[in-house]
Amino acid sequence: MNADEKQINDLKNSFITNLYLFKIGKKLELRNYMRTRDPDIKEWRPPFSQGSKVIEILSCTGKNIADGVEALLGALFLSSNLYTTLKFISDIQLVPFE
Repeated sequence: MNADEKQINDLKNSFITNLYLFKIGKKLELRNYMRTRDPDIKEWRPPFSQGSKVIEILSCTGKNIADGVEALLGALFLSSNLYTTLKFISDIQLVPFE
């Protein structure tokens, strides 16, 4: 790809918007794994243990989901390496790499 810095920046900005990140998070069904409020510590039970709540009502906004995608990318980068992060970015089709 032959592009100058402005063209690369414009391309990046077209992908890094909350709406686009929300669409990626929706496709990944991220809402199923997110908590938007702190659990009541008196009623908390470890997941998959006896007495844990099977159903939890979640109310995520589009911004919450977009932020979740960004958080996933940051956590992956910090816990692995650039190659793994770029591969994940390509796999979820955030920015398709060849």
